[in-house]
Amino acid sequence: MYNKLFTKILDSSIWLESCPTRIVWMTMIAVMDETGHCQFASVGNVSHRARVTLEEAQEALTCLESEDPDSGDPDHGGRRLERVPGGWIVLNAEKHRSLVTRAVKQEQTRDRVRRWRQRQRADGNADSNASVTPSEVVPEVQPEEESSGLTFPVKGGGEWMLTLEKFQEWVALYPSVNVNEEISAMVAWCDANPDRRKLARSMPRFCVSWLNKARSNSSVSGGYRGTGVKL
Repeated sequence: MYNKLFTKILDSSIWLESCPTRIVWMTMIAVMDETGHCQFASVGNVSHRARVTLEEAQEALTCLESEDPDSGDPDHGGRRLERVPGGWIVLNAEKHRSLVTRAVKQEQTRDRVRRWRQRQRADGNADSNASVTPSEVVPEVQPEEESSGLTFPVKGGGEWMLTLEKFQEWVALYPSVNVNEEISAMVAWCDANPDRRKLARSMPRFCVSWLNKARSNSSVSGGYRGTGVKL
């Protein structure tokens, strides 16, 4: 089992703490299970695994169990750990898991888009939507979910999911637009512009506006060129 470590930790308040505290915190992230539980019988066990002194481990745990007014996560008053029978619980483990899940989905989407584009180039029809199926460019999902499997980060946190029906509708409505490429660009835009993300209820309008501009660009240029749209 392994856990991802995100680069944003470098800009968090935990990175302002002492070196032993940072090491203990990363040790906890590394060993936590799917529920956030870190199985340690005692502070001594934490000290041994983190390779810090017993005193340093105790100071680090006291810090991590205390409120942090400078924390970017206001939940639990900024506290990161809580002592429980059999060890400690990482209090924001659920949020960490959701970030990991989204990162994995995005990587899967990028990989599918890359492989799809390679096949399109090999077939000589890189600008065509006709031979494309959603499963080729987005993560696979169960049919009963009626979803394309592609999610967009939205304003206020959470995600908006593009339905399979809507995906197919856009492919039919915009034959001159590479819908798959534009959707990939939309997701990238949302990831890169967190302060300008839309509310979930506004996402259909956002996507349609994007596709309309892509179609307009195509009409002006006499052929598909993508968007380069700034929304």
